[in-house]
Amino acid sequence: MNGMLNIVQLTSMNTFIAKIKQTLVRYDMLPLVKANTGVKQKWVVAVSGGPDSMALWHACLSLSQALGLELVVAHLNHGLRKNESDEDAQWVAQATEHPEIPFYIKKVDTEKIAKERKLGIEETARDLRYSFFEEVAQETGATAVATGHNLDDQAETVLMRLVRGAGMDGLGGIPPVNQKGKLRLVRPLIQVSRAEILDYLKREEKKFRLDKSNTDMKYRRNYVRHQLLPELEKEWNPAVKTILSRSADQHREVFSYIEEETEKWWQRSVRLNGTQARLKGGVLKKASPFMRQEIVKRVIRRLAPGSSERFHAEHLVQTADLLVDKRGESKISLPDGVFAQKSGKDLFISIGE
Repeated sequence: MNGMLNIVQLTSMNTFIAKIKQTLVRYDMLPLVKANTGVKQKWVVAVSGGPDSMALWHACLSLSQALGLELVVAHLNHGLRKNESDEDAQWVAQATEHPEIPFYIKKVDTEKIAKERKLGIEETARDLRYSFFEEVAQETGATAVATGHNLDDQAETVLMRLVRGAGMDGLGGIPPVNQKGKLRLVRPLIQVSRAEILDYLKREEKKFRLDKSNTDMKYRRNYVRHQLLPELEKEWNPAVKTILSRSADQHREVFSYIEEETEKWWQRSVRLNGTQARLKGGVLKKASPFMRQEIVKRVIRRLAPGSSERFHAEHLVQTADLLVDKRGESKISLPDGVFAQKSGKDLFISIGE
């Protein structure tokens, strides 16, 4: 009986690790290794102590030698849960202790910084995390930062953005690999579910910490995770998470093509000058309504980086429609101090009036 159990455990572990290896190859997460350059890659592994990040840590550790991958562990203490946050930090330091793997830790006052920046706690915490990871990557010479986003996170993100009215790029969800400034981010768990992660940790007898805030329903993602998606799985389709994840892949592929087309229209129709952009109406009236919206979206991202999350579909439609508005001069106010004004045939989008 014990022999049979060991075989089952081994098969489960191999399946989990095999899925991760497939993800590494599918999304080209280790391009230097793939190119057989002989150059080792170094990853900063973001470890919070939760099940996702601990599974990521153990998976990276088990694959590191075979893949020629050097590791660095990074943990940011957000200071949001007082003593519990400090306990998490101490626990992660002990759980990831390794004689050949450096450990970096930093503590921040997220609430104070959020007030100073006039941003929400979740947005501030995310910005602080990535800023810290970039610091560690630069200090250690790491080629990428690995985070524990999984298939469930992907499904939640796509569903939330769909309800919010996100465009094609937003419905691409969490990219398996992307560049955030100078930071290259990879997400090796993006094709494995949370259930698979918990099963792997259980079978391998790996411990993890639970963050009580992950069950707090005041956070929208927790409602989607614990109520909305389970209801959709039960009443509509048990494979809804996989379907949403697959949809994200398809949206990213389509959006890649759209970006190429948008660039062609951009070169012909947009002129940037500091905090203002001029959109040539004579050119863009020949574009499709969708393409005009894509141009407006790109302009806003260039003029006001970070503001795109607060711009919904109706904002883009309303602004793009000014290009074909025959009523003469019109002006509208948009989020974050952005203004759009029609003058003659052209549309001017600016920060401040």
